[in-house]
Amino acid sequence: MDFTKKDSLALKGIAILMMYVHHFYLSPERWAGYTVDFFPLTESMTVYLAEFLKTCVCVFVFITGYGMTQSLKQKHPDFRPSSTDMLSYTRHRLVSLLSNFIFVYLLVILVSFPTGRFFEIYGRSGSSILYVLVDMFGLAKLFKTPSYVGTWWYMSLAIVLVVLFPLFVKLYREYRWAFLFAVMLLPRFLNLRVVNTNLLHYTLAMALGMYCAESDLFSRWKNFEETRLRKIPKILLFLFHLLLLAALVVFRQSDAGQGLLEVFDGIIPVYLLRAPLPVPAPGSESCAPVPGKTFHEHVPHSHADTNHLFPGLLLQLRQRLVKCAGASGDHCSSFHGHRSIEETGSFFGFCSFPHCKNLRQDAGHT
Repeated sequence: MDFTKKDSLALKGIAILMMYVHHFYLSPERWAGYTVDFFPLTESMTVYLAEFLKTCVCVFVFITGYGMTQSLKQKHPDFRPSSTDMLSYTRHRLVSLLSNFIFVYLLVILVSFPTGRFFEIYGRSGSSILYVLVDMFGLAKLFKTPSYVGTWWYMSLAIVLVVLFPLFVKLYREYRWAFLFAVMLLPRFLNLRVVNTNLLHYTLAMALGMYCAESDLFSRWKNFEETRLRKIPKILLFLFHLLLLAALVVFRQSDAGQGLLEVFDGIIPVYLLRAPLPVPAPGSESCAPVPGKTFHEHVPHSHADTNHLFPGLLLQLRQRLVKCAGASGDHCSSFHGHRSIEETGSFFGFCSFPHCKNLRQDAGHT
């Protein structure tokens, strides 16, 4: 059983929440002047967690590798597309990626132009037009030119991954395990500097996404759990995986782990998607009132019932949200609009911010 497009979108949404926490709480300077309630964590624990949640980028990259490989397999089950088909597929993905980004780029420029930031970033020299074009096509990080928004560095990574996908497919198809190990070990042998905003850091996550899709790893993993581990109580499996995940987090954040950061960031997304949670089986309506209107609007209830096949931490979080959103009772339908935003924000502790207080007031009138 494979991830559907809806599963992919839901996982991206969860990764976006991880990204928000990462950016909001990466250092005390980011919430200076605001009152933030960190309960049940401490301030230092929150910063520690926010540092780890940089792995949200790896989740995005993994989904990219998985999704592109799965799409290719649907048209070419033997995983051997012709050069023409491969070029056409890559061009289609690249055009889709850039068209969405260019729209966002132009919208941001239009809204913020009165602030004067445009000339502050790009200047007024003869190179300004070139800087604008490079940034508009998401290549500012790659060419080390000024970027209007610092976090747009990811576009350079996404574009490079799409462009290199045909090469990755060829190398994976011909060498498979050698390719996977080369992606993981080659930077070490060549003594290349790997930082968390360059291609080398995320190549392993891309390659593992391709491997999981091509080899149908998740289905085989699920079958293994059902045949070999069926006698082990799910709560024990959950606690074991929770402890193992905690160990991964601690080791990744350690000095030793920082030296192998790209290896951990390639493996962790796979583990997050497959570590089991003790959730009710389909048909069990033990649904707590959690925010989930977004899923209810886009995912039919019949689709939600199939998601028990993926007992990963992230996927089961998504399954619980879908089950609550699709439940027939009124206890879940009351969470919508601003209320859903507020509850999600309160969960992560940032609704002490002024804009969240406004959302509470708005929610009270809906």
